[in-house]
Amino acid sequence: MFLFNVLKSLQVLIIGTVLCLTVSLTAHAAAMDENPLQSSSSENNGLSFGMEVDALPYVSGGHYISGVIGFDHYNLRLISTKTTIPGFVTPDGFKDWDLDVTAVILDYFPGENREGLWLGGGMEFWDSKIRTKNTGDSGSFSQKIITLGAGYVYNLNEHWYINPWAAIHYNLSDKNVAIGASNLDIPDIMYEASVKLGYKF
Repeated sequence: MFLFNVLKSLQVLIIGTVLCLTVSLTAHAAAMDENPLQSSSSENNGLSFGMEVDALPYVSGGHYISGVIGFDHYNLRLISTKTTIPGFVTPDGFKDWDLDVTAVILDYFPGENREGLWLGGGMEFWDSKIRTKNTGDSGSFSQKIITLGAGYVYNLNEHWYINPWAAIHYNLSDKNVAIGASNLDIPDIMYEASVKLGYKF
């Protein structure tokens, strides 16, 4: 069983890596078709570091922190977040859905200086706790998620920027989880949108 879980995790990581590369190379090819003489000697070639916070988790009393490593036309984001899913999104018969997320996302910027439109993809690992409304039974479950997203980086000044974004999440894990005597049906596809505030060092 342990070996099976390891192999399944490796498979998920390979899929996530291929997804990141596919999104990035497709966007890069489109950009080169539009401007084949585009120089690669811009600021994009420099290594940069930054961080981002997202508004959505803080509204629910959680947190979001993302370290950002920039290089060429890419941002690599390492994300840790904790949030409580709003009641109107929580499936009927359940409440108090607490979600911890760890993610690795690679973003591609067709434009210069890693600003403007970006397209991204990667892997997310979701750990959830939830309770039933009727009996108060609690349970936990984990999910492996493939994510595709897009957004727009708008620089406020040399260091600060805002980054509205939207993403689609595809669940690779079990679609039905037993919570006490109840069954929680987890959708294959989920959507999300918010605004991030970023800082470049």
